[in-house]
Amino acid sequence: MIAVRLVPILAALSVSIFMSITKPPSSAARGDCRFVLGFQTIHDLIPGIIGHCLENEHHQANGNGLQATTNGLLVWRKTDNSTAFTDGYRTWVNGPFGLQERLNSQRFCWEHDATTGCLPTGSPPCRIGDPLTNVWGPDRLQVINRCRTVMGIVDRVIPEGDGDIHVDLRLVASEENLLNQGNLSGAHGDLVTEIVPADQPGCVVGQPPRPPAPGMNFGICTGADIAAPSVGELVSETGPLVLDLDHGWREIHPVWGLRVLAAG
Repeated sequence: MIAVRLVPILAALSVSIFMSITKPPSSAARGDCRFVLGFQTIHDLIPGIIGHCLENEHHQANGNGLQATTNGLLVWRKTDNSTAFTDGYRTWVNGPFGLQERLNSQRFCWEHDATTGCLPTGSPPCRIGDPLTNVWGPDRLQVINRCRTVMGIVDRVIPEGDGDIHVDLRLVASEENLLNQGNLSGAHGDLVTEIVPADQPGCVVGQPPRPPAPGMNFGICTGADIAAPSVGELVSETGPLVLDLDHGWREIHPVWGLRVLAAG
């Protein structure tokens, strides 16, 4: 379950980490564990992703701190004094550039074990502030998780009248639990995702992305330059997971980050 490689020793100890997470509940797992210091900080940033504690923080011989949760593993790395969480596939690192998300197989260039091809230290996909900033009609959306990354195959790409680019994702099997009945009956079994005008290419940062339309405010350009993917591509997308109250389905809206993982 946990094949991390956050630091070299974690790869060697992946079996023991898995056993520690899946062992019978201790007294801490029954409710008297807690997050403290850096683990408390990162938990408060992404509580829905990290989940609840199963044990209190403990340390390895090399000084690294570990704490199992209901959704994965928290790690404090002594080598670079950063705190991270992994769900076994993705890692969220709270380091010198704030909270950043990557795949377990990737590294940011500032990380101590980074190699050639590391990720640049640009703005993290998860944003601070109101997660529905630059969304037209935010009152129709109910936030379920303020920052969630999903992966799937692009089924449809549809430009919409409000300026959004509507992208339907056929989620990988491990993330199909994010769908509700509205997705199954009204969205072809896909997760709906929306790239808003303020995050699309071609606008000037700090300026409206296009002239206002009657009853529509397109927000302020962020410079994210998120281009529409192509049908058939395998992509990962990051943004708020919301319930569209008008349609009854779940969405990533707005998309804060999009990465093409494989061609169609």
